[in-house]
This record gives sequence, structure tokens and C-alpha cells, in this order.
Amino acid sequence: MSTDTATKAPGGFRVAVQKIGSFMSGMIMPNIPALVAWGLFTAFFIEKGWTPNADLSTIVDPMIHYLLPLVIAYTGGFMIYDKRGGVVGMIATMGAIAGSDLLIAAQNADGEGGLGQIHMFLGAMVMGPLGAWIMKKLDALWEGKVKAGFEMLVNMFSAGILGFLAAIFSFYILAPVVNWITGVLSSAVEFLVSRDLLPLTSILIEPAKVFFLNNAINHGVLTPLGTIEATDQGKSILFLLEA
Repeated sequence: MSTDTATKAPGGFRVAVQKIGSFMSGMIMPNIPALVAWGLFTAFFIEKGWTPNADLSTIVDPMIHYLLPLVIAYTGGFMIYDKRGGVVGMIATMGAIAGSDLLIAAQNADGEGGLGQIHMFLGAMVMGPLGAWIMKKLDALWEGKVKAGFEMLVNMFSAGILGFLAAIFSFYILAPVVNWITGVLSSAVEFLVSRDLLPLTSILIEPAKVFFLNNAINHGVLTPLGTIEATDQGKSILFLLEA
């Protein structure tokens, strides 16, 4: 009995990790067209682009700061609980975006500097599925108990109230956590790049492939950091580390 458990445990762990990586990848892959569209707007129309256009360049920042995190959150929520989960997850992520912006504005006002605007990819990948999962559990509590004719009223208000509460949670709780994580990761990347040590990231990335975590590293860490660099500098080597 103990031998069977020991032999099954590694496989079960590997399958669980693979599912996590596949789920994270599933949130990003359907939205690659939006990333491509943003990349084209950036490449063509920013001040240093191929065909600079001051009017069209105003699309670049709202796309990366609002559109992309929100569609990722919707996709993650949809994967958990269809359209209803997607909407709740998207509302919750909006709280994280606003909370992050407020924190950074306060830091800049105090003269602390540090991170610039953070694009809430990580927050979307957390709050999208989490908000949808909570909505699914809440709906299960009163399934079959709502009087006929009140189903739509209960469904609309329950999703709206949960989205409201989840947005407040992500505003005050998740946004500071994501900002801190992004700051640590950005400092680590800056340390490696400034010292020409970027190839050392393979020490983390290559073993992660064995556990199917390369998608999690790529879409959860490198893509958000790469988009911040691309927004500021027009390019980023981070997109090529786990392409």
C-alpha cells in the first residue's frame, strides 16, 4: 500500500503542476491577437515607431494598461464559470488596476520613485479565476431555492455585489502584493541585465520545463515585465527568454 502511494505521488504532482501551467497558458493564448494588435500600434505609431502618429499613439497605453489585463481576467473567469464568471473576474481585476495606479501615484508624489505604471497581468491571472470560482460557489448555495420570476434579479445583483466586493479586495489587498512582487522581479531582472548575467535565467527556466511551469514563468512573469520594458524602451529581451 505504501509502495503504491509513493509511486503515484510524483505522477499526481506532475499532473497537478501541468494543469496549472496549462490553465495559465489558456488564459493568455486566446488573447494573443490583442497582444499582436497592441504590438502593431506600438511599433508603428509611438514617437520612436516606424510611422509616428501622435493621435493614434494614444491608443497604446489604454490597450496595455486596461484592455489586455481585462480580457485576460475575462478569459480566466470564463474558463471557470462561463460568461458569468468572466464578468465578475473582470470587475475584480479593475480594482487591482486602480489600486496599483493609486499606490504608484502616491510613491511618485512622495518622491520615492521606483516602479512606473504596472500593467496588471498578474492580478488578472489571479482575480479572474478567483472571482469566477467564488461566484460559482455562491450560486450553488441558492440553486433551486429562488422563487420563480426572481432568478434574473438574484443573478444580476449577486454578480454585481460580488464584483463590487472583489474589486475592493483587489484594490486594497491584491494590488500592493502584485506591486511588491513586480518590484522584486524587476529588480532581479535589472540586476542580471546590467551585469550581463541574463543567461543565468536558464537555471530557473530550463528545470521549470520539466515540471511544465515554463508557461507559468513565460506568461506570468516574463510577459508582464517585458511589456513594461517595451512600453518604456520600445523593446525587451525578456520576450526571447522563454519564447
